[in-house]
Amino acid sequence: MSATISVARPPAAAAILGYRLEMLSDWHAGSGNGRPRDVDRLIARDADDLPYVPAKTVTGLWRDGCEIVARALDETEDGSWSVFTDRLFGSQAAVGISRRSRAATSAPQGAGLPAAPLPAALSIRAARLSAGLRAALRAADPAVRQAVTFVKPGVAIDPRTGRAVDRMLRFEEQARGGVDLTGILTLDPEGTFDEDARRYATALLLAGACLVEQIGAKRRRGNGRCRLSVDGLTTADWWTWLETAPPPSPASPRAGAASPRARAFARIGATEATWEVAQVRLTLVDPMLAAGRLVGNQLFGADHIPGTALIPHVLRSLSTAARRAGHDGDAPRRALLAGDLVVTDATVELAGQRALPAPRTVLRQKAATGPAFPVVNRTREPVDRSLGQLARLRDLYAAPVLDDDGRLLVLGRPEQEIHTHNSVDDTTQRPTRETGGGLYINRALRAGTVLRAEVRVRAGLLAAGWAEGLAGGWTAGQSKKDGYGRIEVGLVTSGPAPAPTVIPAGRRLAVWLLSDLVLLDERLRPSPRPDLLRAALAAALGLAEQEAAQGRELLVPVDVEKLPTVPGAVHEGGDDGLLRSMLATGRVESWHARWGLPRPTLAAFAAGSVAGFDLDATVSLDVARLADLAQAGLGERRAEGFGQIAVAILPDHPGEESLPGPGRLLTELGQATARKESPAGQGPAARAQLTARDERTLTLLRAEARRAEIIRRAVALAANPKEHRTALGADIAQVSPSQLALLHDILPLLTQPDSTTDLGGLIARVVDPKRRRGWPGSVGKAVRDLLVDDPDRVWTLLGWPAGLDDDPALRRELRAEAITTLVHTLLTARRKGIR
Repeated sequence: MSATISVARPPAAAAILGYRLEMLSDWHAGSGNGRPRDVDRLIARDADDLPYVPAKTVTGLWRDGCEIVARALDETEDGSWSVFTDRLFGSQAAVGISRRSRAATSAPQGAGLPAAPLPAALSIRAARLSAGLRAALRAADPAVRQAVTFVKPGVAIDPRTGRAVDRMLRFEEQARGGVDLTGILTLDPEGTFDEDARRYATALLLAGACLVEQIGAKRRRGNGRCRLSVDGLTTADWWTWLETAPPPSPASPRAGAASPRARAFARIGATEATWEVAQVRLTLVDPMLAAGRLVGNQLFGADHIPGTALIPHVLRSLSTAARRAGHDGDAPRRALLAGDLVVTDATVELAGQRALPAPRTVLRQKAATGPAFPVVNRTREPVDRSLGQLARLRDLYAAPVLDDDGRLLVLGRPEQEIHTHNSVDDTTQRPTRETGGGLYINRALRAGTVLRAEVRVRAGLLAAGWAEGLAGGWTAGQSKKDGYGRIEVGLVTSGPAPAPTVIPAGRRLAVWLLSDLVLLDERLRPSPRPDLLRAALAAALGLAEQEAAQGRELLVPVDVEKLPTVPGAVHEGGDDGLLRSMLATGRVESWHARWGLPRPTLAAFAAGSVAGFDLDATVSLDVARLADLAQAGLGERRAEGFGQIAVAILPDHPGEESLPGPGRLLTELGQATARKESPAGQGPAARAQLTARDERTLTLLRAEARRAEIIRRAVALAANPKEHRTALGADIAQVSPSQLALLHDILPLLTQPDSTTDLGGLIARVVDPKRRRGWPGSVGKAVRDLLVDDPDRVWTLLGWPAGLDDDPALRRELRAEAITTLVHTLLTARRKGIR
């Protein structure tokens, strides 16, 4: 077989190919939304507010084409080609479709379990206008950008009477045809196919692309005619190969090489107690859907990327970089399993730094409005009666900064956007409940959002310069094979983690949870009991043995610290005091991709919670333990970013030193001003060079924008009776409607080449005052000037080019159309009584 199929050379593993979707007619890829009292169905738009075809739509139709090809080649329903289609696009276990072969059940590591769905070996991204055309449209006049789409009216027809149904007029937004949409696809991103399998995949994709002829809504009624092709691949060559190729092997995809179990799970003896930290900057190329919570048919994505979703890419990047440098490629995995490698959650970037969940003990003035408002850190400041009622900073991230007026707290949250999708039944070609629920909605982080995360490893476990291997392109989260999940990662800083040199003398501790904290109770069940937090913290600080020996708690929880009453002071004490603890519970939900089932829900302490403790006077904290706790975290699943905490020692007197790290916010922030800011976003892409096809498309859009403006100005002019006399002569009222109707027959001659002489003679005979029903001289002159004598007369009447860029070539091209539109509009207005 190898000799037979070695004729055609397939793309390499993880090769990124471009595909082109040439739209031959107007099209509609719906967003599922509408504008009340305006447009009933709106198209999907990307971050540049331009129409595009979602990746799920392209993938679904391409898969349909490949399935048709597979059935034709197999001459049966579930042959070798159909099984290979499942290998390429992934099995559809959610709708009960799985053609897994018997040979697949013997795959190693449980990959062939009957219930395990096959992952896709193909990633297809959304089809958008080219980068050069998008940049040109961003810089173009708004009218040109609006011309990319138009609104199309429609009605429902009664099948019995053949007339329009009452109250069924609708308006649908359409994207203009004649444009090229481009996208990328990645074949075998995980490297699970051998060369023969990639060759079969290439042939199947090209054959399926030939069958994609319509796309989008109402594609069976003329909408969405298209032509799909893959850049750099000649279909004819692969057709020739496909005619003689044997059926693909039913074997399952090749599993990645696994390191020996004994070696992978071996405990690492860390040579250093210190940590190295690399902070990375993540820019979302696509919307990000991670750590979702399903409510009905809506999936609410988290406002951050959990470390769990980033771990596979961190391990892959570090292992690849280590092997290239000649080092042990399994060291990162062993460090992770031993708890010596930690990947934190990726949270939003604010004020040029990594923002963290706002502490629950920092409260805002409830009555304050606007982007800036007072906040008070109740961990160290009592209630100020002048602020009135206080409220929590709900679902916000905080980053402290210093400005000219003192300490300022910058608050914000990443923006999210809604994407609507549907599951289409192959038989009915409509969304149905049987195909996964029909309509479903994803609420995801907006593309362009910038986040930051940290990768921490014990010093000495990885080779020097390990952090440089983290930069590159990643994919994470759900639906990462199509329209979600692409990330551009860059290294910000790397080096030793900051560690305290001296422990402050204070005895009051504040523990701020920077991520969700999972602790197990006596029955090994996740539980958010405060006593479990106290016990875990005492053990991490090395106090558990001393407590057992002395038979008492050396770390005492404190909820509210009472203040002494001072007569005449602003803070009178009494029931008010310092709010030392404010704990909240949360739920950690996740999905088991291999089983196709949700994992058990974990009860946890929510990020942003603050716990206060008083340290016994006889105890001294260990500097090394505090430094290790700040980097390694507390509780379960710490390598995935859970259990990240900041320990702060509250000063007893002003000017005392604080521990380094995020906990300084609790020790140094008192009553301050907070300002809400929009998170940093990715700027517009650099202007790319326009291709000849893009130039033609841009010219087409400019012409359509001018046509729309001509119609708008003609209607405005026709609505004013005084303008009738300006355009058609002062004595236009003396011309009968039947005489004016002659202009309808003359106007088509404007579009004929070299018709100026004939048109001038015809107009002269029509407006000849010597005729029995002659036209007034002012009307005849105005008509001759408009149609023949003055090429710029129509533009003067329409006020051209005010509001639009002047283009002499475009004016000449649209002159006949502008005259026709203006005259038709004027005559229609006069016929309706506007005189």
